[in-house]
Amino acid sequence: MLRKLFKKSMYYFATLVGGKILTAIVFILLARILQPEKFGLITYFITVVQLMSVLADFGLRSWYQKMMAKKDNLVLFSGLLTWRLIFYGVSVMVLLSLSLITDWLNISLLPPIFIALLFEALISVSDAYYLAQQKSIFLGYKLIARNLLLFTSLLLIKSPADYQRFFLIYNLALIGVLIFYFPLKALDWQWLTTSKKLPKIKTALPYASIDGLGIIYGRADGLMIENIINSAALGIYGAAYRYLDAFNLLPQALFHNLFPIAAKKNGINFPQVKKMVGVMTLLGLGVAAMVFFLSDWLTIMLMGEQYAAAGVILRYFSVVIVMFFFNAPLNTVIQSSDQVKRYVPKLGLIVAINIILNLILLPKIGLMGAVYTMIICEMILIIFNCGLIKKIYR
Repeated sequence: MLRKLFKKSMYYFATLVGGKILTAIVFILLARILQPEKFGLITYFITVVQLMSVLADFGLRSWYQKMMAKKDNLVLFSGLLTWRLIFYGVSVMVLLSLSLITDWLNISLLPPIFIALLFEALISVSDAYYLAQQKSIFLGYKLIARNLLLFTSLLLIKSPADYQRFFLIYNLALIGVLIFYFPLKALDWQWLTTSKKLPKIKTALPYASIDGLGIIYGRADGLMIENIINSAALGIYGAAYRYLDAFNLLPQALFHNLFPIAAKKNGINFPQVKKMVGVMTLLGLGVAAMVFFLSDWLTIMLMGEQYAAAGVILRYFSVVIVMFFFNAPLNTVIQSSDQVKRYVPKLGLIVAINIILNLILLPKIGLMGAVYTMIICEMILIIFNCGLIKKIYR
């Protein structure tokens, strides 16, 4: 079973790598054209879209997979879509309110953000469907298609003054993907046009908490860098973080393929978990070593001398990569188990530590404060996860 799982994950990983290579090429060239300040604004736009998308998902992707693992329900997808559009409306109202009472979000960014959030909602629903069907490879194809469409931004952005054109191209790329990706055949049109009750999503709350805390944990540092330091600093940090995201693809691939299996009763045993942790750790060490020695080439050589500081950050991120790989099997088993409710407060504590440390360290030591904070928090997460895994299999 493990061999088949890893084979499927590696194939899925290959498509994700293909998509991320395209992403890297686009953003490397954009970084060279736009310079750190304007590139930081694009990073900020994407951060807000990703943050609000995950919060509006409300854990529905994992909830849908868990429900489908128990009993295949044809009308469940239509209910999933309805709930996701409701939460999209809530996210729009939240952003509108925040833009009126704070100055952290430029009002001119709201229209492209609202459009992107709608398309991302439909894509998220489609992701849930294909993952529940154990067709994770479709997510890889989607990523490749979207990033091929993003290449058009390089034709229209010739100088830093053209940075706003990226927002339009980003949304057009999402439309192009949705035309072929959204599973219309899965909709129960009769259910949608009647007054039947929506499926109860109370059991989605733990997953909503995990996803929400996870995106805050992963993206709050970017928001704080933008507001505590400046856009140029976020451009430097974002350049290094892009590579961290890219090398985290194999852990993500394992998570997506393992979750539907682990969600079933007796789906995976403890010896299998230990084997997966061992294999993933060895792979992580190999990837981390490559990143460490190629950090200057990935930043200075590809992006320019103005991104020299990103190379230093990327070397430290090699430590984080090993921890990402080690944690991937543990995260998957815990989140698909009955221990998921115990995981939420522990993750909440780590997020709080992350925010507090960033608020303390960023003003004092700059970008390295965010790097040290991430390393500390990942170590704490590993300790918590090892404890929960023991409780699951005790």
